[in-house]
Amino acid sequence: MSTWIGAWPFADATPPPNLAPPPTRQPPQPPLPTSTQHHTHLRTLNLADNTLGARGCYAVAEMLALNEVIDTLGLAHNALLNDAHDMGGFAALADALAVNDSLTSIDMSWNRLTGTGYCATSSGIDRLAAALGENNTLQELNLENNYVDLEGQEMMAAVCATKHVDLKIKNRSELG
Repeated sequence: MSTWIGAWPFADATPPPNLAPPPTRQPPQPPLPTSTQHHTHLRTLNLADNTLGARGCYAVAEMLALNEVIDTLGLAHNALLNDAHDMGGFAALADALAVNDSLTSIDMSWNRLTGTGYCATSSGIDRLAAALGENNTLQELNLENNYVDLEGQEMMAAVCATKHVDLKIKNRSELG
């Protein structure tokens, strides 16, 4: 009877000469915040289509606090605010945007920044507008197809005009 010694099921633990040892299992990857912390050349990070939700917002917020070189961030199609009653993750993301000094472009299009009647929650847009009022580096913001109501669109447009940020905020029905 052979026994397992190391990765080889041979009594003498000698692998056949023509076979490589089996691949070793890769260690788990570090979480996003620490894995991007020391990347000094990573300028663009596209996390689109990952259903990040509130938990992902917390991770992205922490990453933005640690990484000082990412200038383009893609967060499209991620359900960033998929529960209007739980704004913690989105609030953390907005707060991180307020103090981040490297981002110049962020795409938050096609997220569920929705509340009753598929209009972005005023508190979510309010929080984002306040954050942008504090940010001094952002140049482009894409909020298209988040169904931001007219009041929210006007608020974001005013903040972006003051900060010289190119804003895209049309809803699909308005793109026509």
